[in-house]
Amino acid sequence: MNAAGIVLAAGRSVRMGRDKLALPLQDGTSLASRVLQAAAASRLDPILVIGRSELPPSWLQMASGGSGAAERIRYIACPHADKGMAYSLKCGIQAVAALQSDAAVILLADQPLVASQHINALLEHFEANQQVDYVAASDQGTAKPPVLLASGFFSKLRSLEGDQGAGALINRPSSAGIGVPLPSHIFLDADTPEDLNLIMKKEAEGI
Repeated sequence: MNAAGIVLAAGRSVRMGRDKLALPLQDGTSLASRVLQAAAASRLDPILVIGRSELPPSWLQMASGGSGAAERIRYIACPHADKGMAYSLKCGIQAVAALQSDAAVILLADQPLVASQHINALLEHFEANQQVDYVAASDQGTAKPPVLLASGFFSKLRSLEGDQGAGALINRPSSAGIGVPLPSHIFLDADTPEDLNLIMKKEAEGI
């Protein structure tokens, strides 16, 4: 079973007031680089970073810490990213479909507490349940990213518009999937300075 990673990194950081993905964590690693490092330490191959700029962001270069990681990471500029998350997601899925991967794991570039073991847990559950449409991380029963989408589910994403994400589809009664309970702290995303401070506090506590 082969699965690609899709890291959504085309947001405008409006609530943060500056490019949040380049902001440093406790060890100086940028927010988005931490997500990429987790993806690179997992079984995902390749890892597609979806952005809005034609040029790859500077933080992308910080993510090649592991052996062979740089070769697995690819940057894709999405020309319609400014129309909403749905377009970034569809850019990524289109690229993964061309690779004929069995599945894609959708990751958010502002969720730095997601670790490689959490990603691999989704892959392991899919390997044991390959008839499902998706395997989602579960926060007390609620499906949240990261989420694995089976290749047979890719075509359904074409209907997404604006800021709709995969959740708009996986929550439909017609979609068959399973949830993998994961620690609540990994779902923290850095939308505001307060969010980032909380993430850094959790990191300092070793959670």
